[in-house]
Parts: sequence; C-alpha cells; structure tokens
Amino acid sequence: MHFVAKVLPILTMPTPIHRVETDQPYICLTFDDGPIAETSRSWLELLAQTDSRVTFFDLGKNVLAEPELAKEVHAAGHEIGNHTMSHPHLPELSFNAVRAELTECQQLFSDAFGAAPTVFRAPFGEHSDYVWTVLKELGLPSILGRGHDDWSPNATVEGITENYTKGVQAGDIFILHTWQTKTLAAMPEMIRRYHAQGFQLVTISELLAAGQPVYV
Repeated sequence: MHFVAKVLPILTMPTPIHRVETDQPYICLTFDDGPIAETSRSWLELLAQTDSRVTFFDLGKNVLAEPELAKEVHAAGHEIGNHTMSHPHLPELSFNAVRAELTECQQLFSDAFGAAPTVFRAPFGEHSDYVWTVLKELGLPSILGRGHDDWSPNATVEGITENYTKGVQAGDIFILHTWQTKTLAAMPEMIRRYHAQGFQLVTISELLAAGQPVYV
C-alpha cells in the first residue's frame, strides 16, 4: 500500500483533542515512543492478562529498529498512532521537514501494518501552522490528554499510580510512555482501580467513535 499526499496551503487548524465526551464507561491509555525492546513485550503480556486495548503512539525510527516487535503489538489488537519518524521539536522545522516527519511515518506504518495510522500525537505536544497543514492533508486528528509526568526522572511507582487514577472520568485520555519501567510496575494496580470504578480500556479510535471530541 502506498501513501500519496498533497501539498496544501498553510492554515491555522483546530487545537488538539484533550478528551472525549461520552456516555460510555470508556477511557484510553496511550503510550508514546515505542516500540521498545526492553518493555514492549511486557506491556503486551500485561494488557492481554487484563483484556485491555490501548493506543501506542510509535516512532518511525523505532519501528525500523524493531519491525517484528512492532508487528506483534499491532497483531495483539492495539492501535498504532503516528508520533513522527524521529521525535523532533516540530515548530523548529521547515514545512518540508515537518511534512517528511509525518508522511514518511504514515507510509512506513502503512507498509508495516497494512493500514496507515488514523491518529497522531505531536512530540512534546508541540504544534505549528506547518503541522496543522500537514495534518489536514493527511486527515489526522492530533491527540493530547491528561499527562502526569510519568517521563520524569523523579517519577515513582506510587506517584504514577495515584496521579493517573484520581479524578478519572469517562472519556479521559492518559499520556504515558512505553519505555518507563515505573509505569509498567504501576500498571497492574492502575488497571485494577480503573476496573473497580467501572471503566473499560479502549483505543483512541474506539473512544472517538463513542462520543464527541473535546479540544484543548
């Protein structure tokens, strides 16, 4: 499958999606920067044990480095989103460089998984008019959500558990990281708490299909 893109004029586009207004008991966990050789299979085992589906916002360079692992994640039923090829600060790039980061990732994932991603997350949550122009070209929504700094060197298992399980509402989207072993250690208790509150873990696309997006 080949991805063909068109160059459109630069336009200021809507802000990222922060959550979804829904009457279903759905929440979405999202994991950035994968696939990661040291942690991704552990994530797959844990998510399978808890009958959970999530969205992984993967990097093109990591899919190139771990192609079979990437296919395992996709085959397990999880959604793969576009997180660019190399995780740059997009506002610092030219239009052509932004376009390459996004479109090359779309093409790579289309070739690897048989379908191009339908969701995108900007590295560092950073956007520019160039980014919005290319997203419109690709038909991709930009997804943010609730982040509680699981990436921080100062993060703890206990802190991650508490911060990501308090005040949860249906339609919430959480930003986490595939490489963070402390998040992996926290996740069994996090999922137990989500289930105890009656929530079901679904992918971004499933969540969007169940309600109306709320923008930042």
